[in-house]
Amino acid sequence: MQTKSPLREGLVLAIVVLFVGMSIIPIAGSISIEKEPSIATNCNLTDDCHPVFNGTMGHNGWYVSPVNVSFVYNPEVVAMIFYSINGGQWIQYNDPFTINEQGLINFEWHFKNYSGEWSDIFVNHLKIDYTPPLIYLHYQVTGDKIVFIALPDDNTSGVVYVEFYFNNVLQFTANAPGPYEWTLEPLPNVNGTITVIIYDEAGNNASSSWRVWTSFATGIVTNLKVSGENITCFALILFNSDDGLHMLERVTFPNSYAGFVGKHLILAEFHHIIHDVTPPSVKIVKPENGIYIFGHKLKKSFDTPLIIGRIRIEVEASDNESGMNHVEFYIDDKLQFTDYSEPYRYVWKQKSHFFPYTISAVAYDNAGNYDNNSLVVWKLF
Repeated sequence: MQTKSPLREGLVLAIVVLFVGMSIIPIAGSISIEKEPSIATNCNLTDDCHPVFNGTMGHNGWYVSPVNVSFVYNPEVVAMIFYSINGGQWIQYNDPFTINEQGLINFEWHFKNYSGEWSDIFVNHLKIDYTPPLIYLHYQVTGDKIVFIALPDDNTSGVVYVEFYFNNVLQFTANAPGPYEWTLEPLPNVNGTITVIIYDEAGNNASSSWRVWTSFATGIVTNLKVSGENITCFALILFNSDDGLHMLERVTFPNSYAGFVGKHLILAEFHHIIHDVTPPSVKIVKPENGIYIFGHKLKKSFDTPLIIGRIRIEVEASDNESGMNHVEFYIDDKLQFTDYSEPYRYVWKQKSHFFPYTISAVAYDNAGNYDNNSLVVWKLF
């Protein structure tokens, strides 16, 4: 067992005070040594022993990967090598190993020769950061501007700068310590993607993208202010991101407006829809009671429609509020045809056996209200 040296104890204490809290995961087969070796200074560092660090080098002297450590030494001089990381316990070196810890690493090492003498304690300073930074993107509305705010987080090498892109074109670079903000400027077309990229000192980066555009409101509008042919309506500036659709602000302008509202390009077309809860009226006017042969009605009376061959079904439908939208034609509850304009007609020409059939017409208005009218007929051929 090795004896302590006062000088050695003082050096180790200073390192522990400055770098307490770091740890190392040694490889299997390493031997833990609790006692500190004595110090001697008659070994040649360059010729006899030195460590080799292998890893991916990033920016500013930072490794951006775990670092593999090995020793090159003269086996005729060096009997054993010990190392310690960030003031941890001394471990005998047997084979190459990997440092997975990140941050500022103090790698201490020394060796013992075959005469039992110890070298000085040497220190190598490593910087390791292979974790991309975190980024949170927010926005806020200030007057008529949309301000995008990046909240970066990197606890290892630290944030250096943040880039703001609009449709893959760099708009602004915010350097540390911030604030990391960018205001959406007027563009020919505000539809696009905001991308924010954060870089740390080691060269790692992370990005976040949001989709943004302007839009308008279409729906039921009440208490309208009418001036000439203009109708003043409420418009919404909408903002879309990965977590949903957000309303940023509400403005007013006339119908068929094209231009900027503040710094946002608006192409607005509003439709005044009257509050309508009344269904349209609908009636099947052909066929009616009587006998039809290939669409022609005979004068002979009959107490139900009797149809031989093809016939054109005709419907009268109207709506005095929101207006008509369309009429659907059904035979025995199966949709046959949809007519979107007057006159509302459908030619029933499918061959059929002599059975009763139900003709139905369903009329819809522009507010979504609907009503129906049905008729039982007999049909052959």
